[in-house]
Amino acid sequence: ATDCSNGCAPFELTGGKVNINSGTYQGDKLNYLAINSGGTVNFGETNAITISGLSMWNNSGTINFKQGTLKDVTGGIVIKDGNLNISGGSIIASDTGMSVTSGTVNITGGTISGGATGVAIGEGSGSPTLNITGGSITGTNYTGVYIASGTVTLGRKDGSVSTTSPKIYSNNYALMNNGGTWNFYDGVLYGPKKYSGSLSASESGYSIKSDVDSTYGYKSYLSNKYILTVKNGNTAAISSVSGSGTYEYGTTVNIGVSVKSGYTFDGWTVNSGNTPASTKSASTTVTITKNTTLTANAK
Repeated sequence: ATDCSNGCAPFELTGGKVNINSGTYQGDKLNYLAINSGGTVNFGETNAITISGLSMWNNSGTINFKQGTLKDVTGGIVIKDGNLNISGGSIIASDTGMSVTSGTVNITGGTISGGATGVAIGEGSGSPTLNITGGSITGTNYTGVYIASGTVTLGRKDGSVSTTSPKIYSNNYALMNNGGTWNFYDGVLYGPKKYSGSLSASESGYSIKSDVDSTYGYKSYLSNKYILTVKNGNTAAISSVSGSGTYEYGTTVNIGVSVKSGYTFDGWTVNSGNTPASTKSASTTVTITKNTTLTANAK
């Protein structure tokens, strides 16, 4: 018998393919399943399985997780290299649901939950890639997704935006980018501190909008709608201004000002955002590509 009191791999695969489609597999939280170079393991391809107290380590093979539950572990899945494809099931860990040092991870469904962090990538010398197009990730106390290096892409760049999937949750920051690449094309982030770090790319014309959420604090998603505010800069001389509203990216809006008798229009001031086609005309247009504030002047 193998002594695993200090941690070991009671199941280790180097080369070949194994399908695990039924049953319950029990460890003691120090044990792990190791998939090495050339090995492929399919979990729950035809039936749901339960793995309790056994982390999964992928050293340079391929793991396909389709249905079932991996639970009662400190760290759920550790990707040292190789490939991981998650299309369903649940991964539940007390600390980090999944840690990715190198390799490629594709998440199209299922749920990943960590007591501290949902998914952490790039905490090592590799340059991992994480693609999330479905499912949900929760990092309860620290962050849903942590990016130290490598690339994380939420959704697909296809010209349209979903604000419902994938979902990232946390009681802190939903997502933290501390030095990697973050591409945001679909999905929604829930957390009281929104997100931290810079966004690298999103769909053309879209930017991140954060709304107050009664359950999670904030809900952050992509929006192509921008606010145009037209202000009256001299109420003694100007009776009204027009054009304020919310508009989709690229919309050309008519703006205007009505000047009282005895006064003359004295141009538009661009407080922020887009510049009108003519800053000297009382009636003109502005094309909206960002939140914009304009002030009408008269003398």
